[in-house]
Amino acid sequence: MVPPVPRFGPAARAFSRRFSKAALFSLTAAFFLFLPFLARSEGVVRALLVSCDRFVNYASTSPAAAENVRMLSAALENDARGYALIQQEIDSLSRPEDLERALRQAFEGADSGDISLFYISTHGLYPQGAPLDACSLVLSDGENETQVTAPVLKELLDAVPGKKLLILDLCHSGAFIGKGMNRTDLGYGVFADPTYRVLCSSGGSEESWYWHSEDDDDPGIQHGASYFASVLSRLFSPGLSPADDNRDGLVTLNEAYRFLCGHYSASTPQLYPLECEDTVLFESGAGPAPEGEAVRLLQLETSVITSRSPYLRFSFLQTKNATVYYQLIYRTEGAWDFQNVQMISDWDVSTDAGTPGLKERSLTVNGITEESYGYVMLAMITRDSGHPVLQASALICVQPEDGSLSLFCQVSPFFDTAAGQEESIVIRHDRPCSLSVAVLDEDGEAVRHLSFRAPSRPQSFQGSTFAWDGRDASGERCPPGLYQVRVTAYCGSTVRSALSPWFELRTQDPAETPVP
Repeated sequence: MVPPVPRFGPAARAFSRRFSKAALFSLTAAFFLFLPFLARSEGVVRALLVSCDRFVNYASTSPAAAENVRMLSAALENDARGYALIQQEIDSLSRPEDLERALRQAFEGADSGDISLFYISTHGLYPQGAPLDACSLVLSDGENETQVTAPVLKELLDAVPGKKLLILDLCHSGAFIGKGMNRTDLGYGVFADPTYRVLCSSGGSEESWYWHSEDDDDPGIQHGASYFASVLSRLFSPGLSPADDNRDGLVTLNEAYRFLCGHYSASTPQLYPLECEDTVLFESGAGPAPEGEAVRLLQLETSVITSRSPYLRFSFLQTKNATVYYQLIYRTEGAWDFQNVQMISDWDVSTDAGTPGLKERSLTVNGITEESYGYVMLAMITRDSGHPVLQASALICVQPEDGSLSLFCQVSPFFDTAAGQEESIVIRHDRPCSLSVAVLDEDGEAVRHLSFRAPSRPQSFQGSTFAWDGRDASGERCPPGLYQVRVTAYCGSTVRSALSPWFELRTQDPAETPVP
């Protein structure tokens, strides 16, 4: 087998250092989309942001998790709805009782019409193949430490009235909602409840990552944040958010998810339930630009490259004077090689570097042969007050020109929409490719297209994961019955198709389903 993409070009000292950072936050919601979740002016919004950097039995992530909390706290201040409270807990929680106390303080006075946002950045744990309720997050203050499983976390959050919006920024966080797994027989996450929405930084089979740097003037001074939080914070922008697809001033959770899929590269974000257009994550308002922001609106001409066209062509808006650096980070042997990164200064690319304005750039990825394939992460970095700031990132899929491609599709044998379940789909392919995925009814007609020639993303296994919520292209519920998935994979001049086994959609009138 041809190895993943080899190192292209000279390696330079990177701003990033490789660490597995787990940020687990459980954010889940059941499938009852007939219940309004968040409206433009509904209820009071409050937030609890938790970070753990110092551990007893796990690697320190300092100061990344704390920086995530500070960064998101400042970003939430731009929300036009106005948070009644934004409470930060930095290296202060080590036991479930501590978390219970923080939840009680942060969400005191919440009622059924209110919105409670809970974010946590810490280590996440999941023994691959274990039941989903075995996934856990680590609470630690550096002296004492406890693992909190998904059922325990939900029990603590269930005490908060109203709607809960969970953002989990940690390794294997998708296991909390049964997403991004390399198996389809593990069942469903514990947060299938109409009062929850859950956004995760990684799939259940993936690690989550942060960048880490020493100050050039003083190596004792550390800087860093998670790749996930760095991108997430960008959508909480004053004025028009870059995630606001329909330009209505409201960023729904689905819009935020799409923005993350396009601009967050280190892992694959996960969302439950799939349809969260009724959930407003952010309402635009007046306010200052995020501190340190110098780059907006990164757009790739294409996210697929080959040896015949090994060029990264992209554009971005530079908003202030700053020197931009481009990092090309390669995925080798199933992991990002943060230790050997190709570094390029914008001054080496163009004569209009350093100044504000709309920029168009082209970088050549060296060393690609016809057999090369894998993934490359483009990270854009500036320096602010002497330390690096991650401005934007994008994922590039490197596909071979030609060659064999194995393809296989696995599904769960059945799922029940009335129970808040979604169909788990695992597509096995042995190299990067572009995927079209459709759900077919018993007559072979496509009722829903889940993907159209979308480039694959790196996983801890050779393949991709999808989910279906039992709705057709117009958003209506499909009738109970048998369905199957049709997959078409494109890799250079190679095209392969596969059909999954049949699976059963079970459903029940929501009015007949007791709400927890």
